[in-house]
Amino acid sequence: MKQRLPALIVFAVLLGAAVGSGYHSYNVCRDEMAADLSQALAKCLDQDADRLLPADTIRAYAQAKATTEGPMMMAIGSRRLTRHLRHKNLADAAFITFDTDGDANISPSIPEGAIGSDTLTWYDDRNQTRVALRSYASVSVAGILASADMSGSLGLFVVALLWGSVMWLYPARRSRLSGMATITTSDRPTLNYDPQTDTFLGRGGENIHFTPMQHRLMKMFLAAPRHQLSHQTICQTLWPKKDQPADTLYALIKRLKPILEEQMNVKIECQRGRYYRLTADETSHP
Repeated sequence: MKQRLPALIVFAVLLGAAVGSGYHSYNVCRDEMAADLSQALAKCLDQDADRLLPADTIRAYAQAKATTEGPMMMAIGSRRLTRHLRHKNLADAAFITFDTDGDANISPSIPEGAIGSDTLTWYDDRNQTRVALRSYASVSVAGILASADMSGSLGLFVVALLWGSVMWLYPARRSRLSGMATITTSDRPTLNYDPQTDTFLGRGGENIHFTPMQHRLMKMFLAAPRHQLSHQTICQTLWPKKDQPADTLYALIKRLKPILEEQMNVKIECQRGRYYRLTADETSHP
């Protein structure tokens, strides 16, 4: 786990950067939409305020407000507003609110999270009334994200996923080597045994296929001090009931040697009549 900690930190940083970049892009897009609503409303007031808010509408609103207890606000849809919007996906969701008190407060009926423009004021000479206006658009989080530039966030997210795949898939084979019985040269692993799967791995991490008797002998070598076994120990363990096992042992060692030398950079040293010992073959190359 400690060996993977730096990789986990990198993964967490990449994932956090992706989330942070996405959140930033979301806020940037939301602010752009709010600014778009503000400029569109400003153009409406500058170019055609009288048609945007007819005098009769303002008078009717003022009379209704005078006879109504509690806060009141009127919301109207306007094609003039949508015509000036740069974000066309706001067109179906945009509307204008106004209030003759100059507050243009958000009505409780407006969905939470709606995007709002700046509050603009306009003096209606026809009714001698100051009107406060604000435009809104009810856009979902998904709608904002769809309009935001998420390329940076998506790029970081893909990199994080790729890093996570490399971190969990490719090192899985290498992690099997940690804590195993092993013989190494001065600069590279040569032979490894995985006790969890009861398999031997070559210098490249591949499984080495031994015969059952070869497999037993290899486990005996790895468990022995200095990986050294006497002839007597091997014979008594592998062929306890055989009268003359020397020839069988010789044949077993003869077949085992080329496998170790070719696939594991390991050789078997022999002291005739005394012992066999596994050692790293410094002259072999991967």
